[in-house]
Amino acid sequence: MKSLKDFISTKEQPIEKEIVSMEFLELHDEPLIEGSTKPHLSDPPAVLVMKRKSIRLFPNNQKVAMYYIDKLDKYIMVPYDSGKWLSAVPEEVEQTTDVMQILESIVDNRLAKSIMFSDGKSTKVEPKIAESILKVYSALNEDNQKKIADMAIKSKEHFNKVVDFSHKHLG
Repeated sequence: MKSLKDFISTKEQPIEKEIVSMEFLELHDEPLIEGSTKPHLSDPPAVLVMKRKSIRLFPNNQKVAMYYIDKLDKYIMVPYDSGKWLSAVPEEVEQTTDVMQILESIVDNRLAKSIMFSDGKSTKVEPKIAESILKVYSALNEDNQKKIADMAIKSKEHFNKVVDFSHKHLG
């Protein structure tokens, strides 16, 4: 059996070898570019601290927080809604059974929006397309309005048929 002194003396050797091999490592406050040994002065800082300066409400009821970053001497505008950071969240896809309500919001806000269909797929709808569908929709009787609304929410292919129908009857 080894004595404590023998045990400690044999354990120290591998540790010394590890220390020798670690002498080549350098610690940096900033991340390195692949293949370089030191951070470049023109690289962006590793950490940015933002301070909120104000919150603004735009005419389309869009809330925007304005932040200032000292290290960059820049202001950043971050849109948000009900505690959700819109820039950090993937594009919001509306899913509803009333597709005409979504089209009206697209026209009212003059902003493209994605619609999720009953089959789980989605597509982005531009304000001009939404406006043309709503014009034709408003000219139809109640039964045909229901048929168009039901067709438009089924799938992307069905929605494209509604778009073609509206363009055919407007142009």
